[in-house]
Amino acid sequence: MKYHIMEPHFDNPFSAMPNLGLTEAQVEAITRYLMNEKGKGFIGELKDKLLRNEQRRLIVEVSVGVLGGLLIWFVSSGLTRVEHRHA
Repeated sequence: MKYHIMEPHFDNPFSAMPNLGLTEAQVEAITRYLMNEKGKGFIGELKDKLLRNEQRRLIVEVSVGVLGGLLIWFVSSGLTRVEHRHA
């Protein structure tokens, strides 16, 4: 992670993240913040907070499923409209 922050294009030359020209100390501080002491990172901390108990976990999972389904439905309905206009 540390090297990726220093040189974002090392593994993907088309990466959208620019090279910020950070010092070694700055990169170390950012890496520690992102990984935190437990090594969970931002996403791990977010999961811990959202999925604290079974009831909350069920609500989050159902909500994500419904939102994902709606997104797929909107995209697919938009694509079918585009196809009908061109036909």
